[in-house]
Amino acid sequence: MRKRGAMTRIVLSAAFAVVLLLAHAAEAQAIKRLILTDGTYQTTTEWKIEGERVNYFSAERGEWEQLPASLVDWKATDRWNADTVKAREKELQQVSGEEVAQRKLEMQNMPQVAPQVDPVLRLPSSGGVYLLEQDAGTLELRQVHGRDPDQNRHATQNLLRQTVIPFASRIDTLELKGRRSPVRAKPGAAIFVDVEDGDGPIAGSKFRIVRLEPRDDVRVVAKQSVALSGQVHMEAAYVPAEARKFSGDWWRLEPAKALEPGEYAIVIPEDQQVGLVWDFGIDE
Repeated sequence: MRKRGAMTRIVLSAAFAVVLLLAHAAEAQAIKRLILTDGTYQTTTEWKIEGERVNYFSAERGEWEQLPASLVDWKATDRWNADTVKAREKELQQVSGEEVAQRKLEMQNMPQVAPQVDPVLRLPSSGGVYLLEQDAGTLELRQVHGRDPDQNRHATQNLLRQTVIPFASRIDTLELKGRRSPVRAKPGAAIFVDVEDGDGPIAGSKFRIVRLEPRDDVRVVAKQSVALSGQVHMEAAYVPAEARKFSGDWWRLEPAKALEPGEYAIVIPEDQQVGLVWDFGIDE
């Protein structure tokens, strides 16, 4: 925990330093005013008093100009520019505080996945679905991208089925193209999930692991039995697993036993439907 805290402080300090450097750079080019005795003013970034004249760089015209020093109300000029600097510093403090607070939130959702082995490797604050495994002595995080499955209505087969049994339910399948997922891992790979919907982060208990059924050039995610009344019943080869809170919005899905070689997916079944599917394969 101390290592993570130290890293957090280092990152926060670096972020704050960047904010200050940018602020000082902006300060150097800040717009100022020369308030004149008639109540008007000239916008400038800098000026020099030379004898009875003031040389100033016009912020409007982008060139050096002159005017008599006697035309400048120096008390009003100093007061306006001092108030502006104070307002700018106050704004900077607010922005810096917001930056630090935002960075703290991000770091809370960027947990180390195996500090004893790799103290640098962290899950991203943006969330997602990731597999963690050790390959040739090195820990690797592999992102699993979500996609919508295709619904195969099996029109010909269902028509024949309902011809023989008029009131038979229609059998559809939810499928992914291809017999193999491009994302591969080995048995024992850790599974981390952090996914949001319109209501915010999704609880880990809603995630399920499904073993897919390869058929020809597709993988079947689930079967749907659709009655004439419209009622849907879904079946899938769910793998027994438990979701454990890991850190921040991250959850770790832990199968009851190591996944055997085959094709799998992470799903969020709801109301006999499956939305996004995060597919991956386990190799020997």
